[in-house]
Amino acid sequence: MRNYILLPERISKKNNSHDRFEVLDKLENNKIFESRRSWEGGNVGWPSFFYDKKEKIFKMWYLAISKDFDESSASTIIDNVKIKKRRMFICYATSKNGLIWNRPNLNKQCVKEYGNNNILLENKGKYIDGPSIIYDENANEDARYKMSYFEHMNLEQGVHTLVSKNGIDWIEVGKFPVLPAQDALKSHFDQEKNIYYLFLKDRIDNRRSRLLSSSKDFLNWSEPRAVLSPNLGDTDTTNFYDLFLFPQGDIIMGFLTVFDSSTQISSTELIYADEFMNIKRFTSRPKVLLPGDTNAWDGGGVYTSSGYLYKEEDKKIRYYYYGSSNKHDNIINNKKTKTGFGIANFNDLRLVGQQFLGDGEFCTTSILIKGEKLYINAKTILPLSVAIVSSGYPKSYKGYDYINCKPVIGDKYKHEVIFNDKNDISKFKGKYIKIKVKGNNSIVYGFTIE
Repeated sequence: MRNYILLPERISKKNNSHDRFEVLDKLENNKIFESRRSWEGGNVGWPSFFYDKKEKIFKMWYLAISKDFDESSASTIIDNVKIKKRRMFICYATSKNGLIWNRPNLNKQCVKEYGNNNILLENKGKYIDGPSIIYDENANEDARYKMSYFEHMNLEQGVHTLVSKNGIDWIEVGKFPVLPAQDALKSHFDQEKNIYYLFLKDRIDNRRSRLLSSSKDFLNWSEPRAVLSPNLGDTDTTNFYDLFLFPQGDIIMGFLTVFDSSTQISSTELIYADEFMNIKRFTSRPKVLLPGDTNAWDGGGVYTSSGYLYKEEDKKIRYYYYGSSNKHDNIINNKKTKTGFGIANFNDLRLVGQQFLGDGEFCTTSILIKGEKLYINAKTILPLSVAIVSSGYPKSYKGYDYINCKPVIGDKYKHEVIFNDKNDISKFKGKYIKIKVKGNNSIVYGFTIE
């Protein structure tokens, strides 16, 4: 089965058809986690989420920023801010439903200062940032969990890489710094290609940008290359803080944290990646998750998480994000700030598509048919029709034009496309064709071919 996502670049011709992007839906009272322990210091950040199907529990790793810091340490100046050495911890939590979280009494670190704690690791240098965890079920049993994080140790700065059999006991692999980086790194694992990716933050033209390194074994990494930096259409205050990638149908999509240094506020932009993991942005730069109201817990900015999405039973996708009550400069100046993690949902396979405002029509670029049945993912209150035309300069196929198509109506992920009383496109199997759609006040998100 192939779920074909209707990206703007997959439209060869259109008339009164426009790009459509869906905004994520924040749950009411959606903050599900915040600082509640003395070692968390009032601030938690950069979570990674994973639902363990075998154990039937949600697992989370996150950064806790203690109030304790070393007054005698020399200051480090970053973005015109003085930063002293702080105590920072990578911690672990679990949940049965992903909403109410338990901090297990691990007592592996800092037991004298903080009894019954869930701390896994403590920083050695000035500070640590961006712990990002992935899970590879096909890896060696002792290394199925893989962690990456940034540490600032004065002249030595960069990436730590660690592995674990249970997500609790970690062993460092590779010599620090494994890769050069700034803070806010993110990891991604392509299960089909069995490739690990690290998205690293650095400056290009003095603006935060994203670099990419890849590995087949989580030990040997490619030299980082720039994959995303502000360009035409952006201002000189546009910065890219972090990103989260996930499979969506037949492509990879993602959420990008866009930080505007003029307002000191961050929001989330929808992006996607090609097969070579080049990151692409949509022309309209769609913001799909915005900060809350001024006084809301996430009113100062929203940032991405790491790990994996969680699919509900009703086609809903649960996405966890990291939010702050204050703007970015309040955080780095150590002013009173509340951070936490929240949930925003979206419908599977329905983040991007085409919409008709009145009568409209579009034609796709060429599609290789690998199945025998065709379905359309669409919302329409008026009849919508489909036609199959030849690749190249399109010509109609007899029996597969609008007049031969039974119109579809309603809201379905898989409307059957019926030509001459049959859902049968087997004659096109192994061939390239184009699909035309016409409708009125309709939204089309894509196709399923099986």
